Amino acid sequence: MKTISLTPAAEKDLQAAWQFYERLEQGLGNYCIDALITDLDS
Repeated sequence: MKTISLTPAAEKDLQAAWQFYERLEQGLGNYCIDALITDLDS
């Protein structure tokens, strides 16, 4: 697994994305973040 550092602005963007998707459907925020991590790790 790679080590990835995020800027504070990027962290806020990821939190906002997680909250957005969680409002649509519970668990979808985690799915979104997991998909991003999978893409970055490949």
